[in-house]
Amino acid sequence: MAIVDEIPRAFVPPFAETVIDLDLAGLDPAARADAIDFVVHRIATMPTIPRLGVFVISAVLAPLMRTGQRTRVVQGIARTNPPIVGEYLRLVRGLLVSRVWETRQ
Repeated sequence: MAIVDEIPRAFVPPFAETVIDLDLAGLDPAARADAIDFVVHRIATMPTIPRLGVFVISAVLAPLMRTGQRTRVVQGIARTNPPIVGEYLRLVRGLLVSRVWETRQ
């Protein structure tokens, strides 16, 4: 198994958790966990080249996501919309929102 295959499980969840906490704060814990798992699964099943791009972005952000400033990091990305990293935020946010919308009762 290539390292790129393991990336979603290693680096994506902290970022997705922070995004969902900011955007969908009132979500119940089961729906929250389901949405985060959905994001990890979708990224893990992306074609290799896009998944490699997500790997690079998430690996660069990983040290920042391990600090106590996760919220500030995601808010800064959302506010400044830097190239490439802003696309990563939109990817994760879009997957989270689509999963919550599709599974709402």
